[in-house]
Amino acid sequence: MPDRGAKLYPEHADAGDKPREPETVRPPFDPEEFARESDSLIRIEAAETVPPPAMSTPRGGTSGTMTALAAVGPELVPSLALSRDDLEWFDLEPVARVLLRYVTGGEPVEAIARNAGVSLEQAVAVLHELAREGILTWQE
Repeated sequence: MPDRGAKLYPEHADAGDKPREPETVRPPFDPEEFARESDSLIRIEAAETVPPPAMSTPRGGTSGTMTALAAVGPELVPSLALSRDDLEWFDLEPVARVLLRYVTGGEPVEAIARNAGVSLEQAVAVLHELAREGILTWQE
């Protein structure tokens, strides 16, 4: 019984109704030789060794990662670097979620800690980590 899923090609239909695969046609070039030639054309230029630029720690910039490296003080104002709806995608500690409720982009860390009922030291550490992860940015 012939396989119902196999196609019968018209030129082979009279050969006992056996399904046959079409013949493979070789390309007009040697694939192995082509691969060798392609590999030989790749040239790796010697990388010029240049020291990285001096790292500065801007305050009030737009990069939460860069400003997270700066010292976080009670006078700095954090703001969200993403929408509040996107916060649901992050596995945040409960204290971080509480602090983020008070981040408006206008209140300094000291006021956020006071309003959230969290110690200033803990608020600074948690907000610093959130900025390092790119969730917050800092303003002056």
